[in-house]
Amino acid sequence: MKYTSINTLSQFGNITYRGKFKMNNRRGIHITYEPGDIVLYESKTFIANKTVSGVLPSIDKKDNWYCLAGSAIYIQENAPIDASGGDEWLATSSGKLYRYIEDISGEQWIEI
Repeated sequence: MKYTSINTLSQFGNITYRGKFKMNNRRGIHITYEPGDIVLYESKTFIANKTVSGVLPSIDKKDNWYCLAGSAIYIQENAPIDASGGDEWLATSSGKLYRYIEDISGEQWIEI
């Protein structure tokens, strides 16, 4: 599936932010992702198109995963510490959206 606008995301029953992609849990068992699960992998944001287990988002982007953004999108209370230029962060405590900028004045989160 290919999503060309945010409106098409409404086809999922639930949208769940799962954080950084993990292949296995602590016991070594593949983690299962459901349709609508959003993960971060290699500085990109992916959404599961169907139930996925044992498939990296970067390997299979068409059937199981779709890349939503080339930069990471963080949804959490505190600013991420491992951000890269262009990443976005939605501060859940304030509802404000920020973009991580790397320029001649340094690296910083800028409210957008």
